[in-house]
Amino acid sequence: MKITRILSNNAVMLLSPKNEEFVAVGRGVGFGKKTGDDVNEALIEHLFGKKSEGLGAYFAAILGDIAPSVLMAVQNVVQMAGESLKITAPETLFLALSDHINAAVSRHQQGKSLRNGLLWETRAFYPQEYAVALQALAMLRDALHVDLPDDEAGFISLHLANAVNDSSLQHHMQATEILRDLMNIVRYEMRSAFNENSEVCQRFIIHLRFFIQRMLDNKQHIVGSPDIYAGLSTMIPDAWKSAKRLSDFIEKKHDYTLNLDEMAFLTLHIHRLRINQDDDQIHN
Repeated sequence: MKITRILSNNAVMLLSPKNEEFVAVGRGVGFGKKTGDDVNEALIEHLFGKKSEGLGAYFAAILGDIAPSVLMAVQNVVQMAGESLKITAPETLFLALSDHINAAVSRHQQGKSLRNGLLWETRAFYPQEYAVALQALAMLRDALHVDLPDDEAGFISLHLANAVNDSSLQHHMQATEILRDLMNIVRYEMRSAFNENSEVCQRFIIHLRFFIQRMLDNKQHIVGSPDIYAGLSTMIPDAWKSAKRLSDFIEKKHDYTLNLDEMAFLTLHIHRLRINQDDDQIHN
């Protein structure tokens, strides 16, 4: 393939023998080259533009404005993320992270930051991706000498979740926002702070994660025998009332009706949270 434009030492635009336009990224792929030269395909680490006409120019517009040091740092992050999460990272992850991290570095250099209002929920919903994102921040700190805030780890986590689950970034944002809304209702119902790092709370969050995924996929939990859950509303009325508030909110905002199983599980988890909260207050 022939080089049609040098974007940087590490990124070039190419034209295939079939007149298909590509953007190639790789360490040193553009170094010492000029327009019309053959590309050294052994140096190509990422290749964009194969599927959509004009997409190569779109990638070039993004990658052409990004410093080579950032591209190389992102390449290392993508490789680390793929190994840590045991996935084959799609090419779009490199593009998305390059664009996002370049903007984050630019904000940092200007003394600005972007607050992540869903940081706690992202950390709770995607703990593995968040742990990898924190490693990414450390790698970026070493490579680019920028100390990006944890808010950026939250944003990076969503990009990683998108790559892991092969679903849209909007889907993950929606799931995280739902978790935020539900946890805010629970906090209000509890009337005082509770230990969000406790084992009881973490189990509740795991339950909510799976519930939210089922809700977004429009799949309900299999209903068991009603006799098993009979009397919960009278045995633990405060927890049942809180679960009912969650149920009403979900039905009104997301047009999803909880069945008896889901109501019961929410009630039991909230009851355990209340017991754990009381124990913490006694010991404190």
